Amino acid sequence: DFEVPLADREKYNPFISVPRYSDVEDIPAYFGIPQIPEDVEDVVDWFGQDFSRNKVFRSFHYPFVIDALQKAQATGKGAIATMKLTTVDNDWWGVKGGDE
Repeated sequence: DFEVPLADREKYNPFISVPRYSDVEDIPAYFGIPQIPEDVEDVVDWFGQDFSRNKVFRSFHYPFVIDALQKAQATGKGAIATMKLTTVDNDWWGVKGGDE
């Protein structure tokens, strides 16, 4: 349940831009992608949370996942997409790399 809707392609292109908080919520952290705070509230949230330990997928795949979600969202039926991703090791959360 996200508080911030996924930005459409006209506002945010994941292949060429670093995400801002208003572009996409939480998903970048699972790919080890940092987000750019936009205002004081974002900065306060940024200091209060540690997303650096949340990476469970290769960063390379991030823009393709967001692209698929944006395309699905553009149909008006919701931002839902199915993709095969392989996990990377994450000792903090006990995730074993190599699982699909």
